[in-house]
Amino acid sequence: MSYAQNLWLFAALLFGIIVVPGMDMLFVLTNALTGGRKAGFAAVSGMMLGGVVHTLSGTLGATLLALAMPACR
Repeated sequence: MSYAQNLWLFAALLFGIIVVPGMDMLFVLTNALTGGRKAGFAAVSGMMLGGVVHTLSGTLGATLLALAMPACR
């Protein structure tokens, strides 16, 4: 397969992943339907905060690993 063919396949798969709602969407929808708008926003806020913590910890870990390598000094 050429690069262009792989790129179209990747774009199609990514579109399918984005369009289909996942467990997080069901979680937010359930909280919003049972607890109202405030509970729905709380669920979204918690998921966003978790994503920020996950991203920062991954970045910090990758940075520390890169700094620990002898070739980077």
